[in-house]
Amino acid sequence: MEGQNLELRYDQSKGHLNLSGTHLKSIPKFIFKLPGLKTLDLSNNHISRIPESIFFLPSLIKLDLSKNRIRRIQIKTKDTSKVRSLILSDNKISDISGFANRFPELQQLYVVKNKIDALEENMFAGMSLLRTLNLSVNKLDKLPKSLTKASLLKVLVLQRNQIEQFPSLLMKLRFLEDLDLSYNPLNEWPTDLLGFEFIRKLNLYKTSIPNLPKSIFTLPRVAELDIRGLTFDPYHVLESNPALNKIRTKFAIRAFLSFARKCANKDVDAEFRKTLFEIIVEQKERIPDEEEIREALKKLSSGFVDKARYQQYQKNNAQESIDINFKCTFFLDKSCQVPAYLKKKWANNLGLDITDIVDHADVVVFGIKGTEFMFESNHVSLNQFLRGISADFGISNRKRVYIESLISASSPKFRKIGMDLILGRGLVAEFEDELKKAIKLPDSITHNAMLNLLRNLN
Repeated sequence: MEGQNLELRYDQSKGHLNLSGTHLKSIPKFIFKLPGLKTLDLSNNHISRIPESIFFLPSLIKLDLSKNRIRRIQIKTKDTSKVRSLILSDNKISDISGFANRFPELQQLYVVKNKIDALEENMFAGMSLLRTLNLSVNKLDKLPKSLTKASLLKVLVLQRNQIEQFPSLLMKLRFLEDLDLSYNPLNEWPTDLLGFEFIRKLNLYKTSIPNLPKSIFTLPRVAELDIRGLTFDPYHVLESNPALNKIRTKFAIRAFLSFARKCANKDVDAEFRKTLFEIIVEQKERIPDEEEIREALKKLSSGFVDKARYQQYQKNNAQESIDINFKCTFFLDKSCQVPAYLKKKWANNLGLDITDIVDHADVVVFGIKGTEFMFESNHVSLNQFLRGISADFGISNRKRVYIESLISASSPKFRKIGMDLILGRGLVAEFEDELKKAIKLPDSITHNAMLNLLRNLN
């Protein structure tokens, strides 16, 4: 009666029989008589012995024997199986034999969480179509040489085994994309990974590799690395390919990874990236004179060289006071980005002599963007120029004209300079009307409210 009830579970239209969790202690005999059986689920039962004939049912393509009490699988027949997916996980298997050349159509094999300490050397012979192999949570310390016969293998999961030496045969699996060696006592890693052209995901978490080589990060297609707990030179990340978008590690390497991707997209040579990173991100290095480095910098940011040189000059001359002689003739370089109307207002109202011809100038003023000057003795930065002018004001009306010109400028940069001067010198009360107009404040706003607003804006 029980057998008849189980037979009723068979979906003949799909060729599917699900006997999972039915407390079976053995495989029912009626299974061997079912016509067109394609998928058979016997998981989560109490089966301890498996007749080899179950693997060779004429139409069977998927067999799930997981979560049983199987201890041994031995195949002695010379028949070949049509099974494509075989799941043997969560058993007590310590011995698997006779698989060689018996599963030519097998594509997925799961033998997770068993007690296997060794596999037959020829086990994978004839499995040329195998794409996924999961041998996690066993006691393996090496892999059989016949694994190379699975030449199309794409996913290999070996976590929680006893592998100490890197299995060199993995280098022959040319189409391997996903490799998981986590939780193994692996204590070495090859420096040459030429055989891993297709690796996209690599998990080395909880291994014992002493120092990861640069080759890990320069794999041509790797997109995800899990190297938590392992030591490595973070500068090696800078040479990674643009596909690498995720690295799991305890170190803060997001900046390295982002910079590497930017360099790769801009076609910046790997040999320059460390120097560039130290200049741009860490700001440790001065910009070198080497033309190749400067060209690489321009690839990453067309205005970075100018900006860095400007900031470098500012830093070196931060404490140097500049005396602005109003009898001098000034040339404001285009890098200052001072609009023509502002130059005209300064010339007319402040008495400054501003020329458009650099050779006619006594003092050359340069800004950040597009700077080409070499910081000669008569060159001053825009910041120094503006600071010098504001420091020299002795007549209130000239000071007022200068500050008004700034806070009413069309450029946000100059408006901020004007408001900084007002705040820094406590001149809010003197310029309340001008500020209300410049930043479109209502006439009814109080002095304190205006002061707080300006502080927030700055």
